[in-house]
Amino acid sequence: MKHYGQSNGLPNIQIYDLLGGTDHMLYLGTANGLYRFNGIRFDRIAFEGQPTSISFISESNEVIWCKDFSNRLFYLRNDTLRELTQLPKPLNSGILVNYQVVDSNIY
Repeated sequence: MKHYGQSNGLPNIQIYDLLGGTDHMLYLGTANGLYRFNGIRFDRIAFEGQPTSISFISESNEVIWCKDFSNRLFYLRNDTLRELTQLPKPLNSGILVNYQVVDSNIY
């Protein structure tokens, strides 16, 4: 059994969420953003805009979704996290605590 820590690649000791993706990768939401682990190395996923802490990771229709602590929603496309800026009014009110993406619909 191999143990991972910052000395052998773990990106941050503050991990807020984990997800095992259908692509057999492990996704980690950290204080430094979203990371992907392939069993050998950790890769930081680039942000299209301003980097942020990531949590609440989920997957729907093979798309990775996540959220930051300001309730901004992001989706992974072409190895880049992109912010979903066109939110329906109830989700844009600032009071959303959690969300779920099912069949590309946000609840």
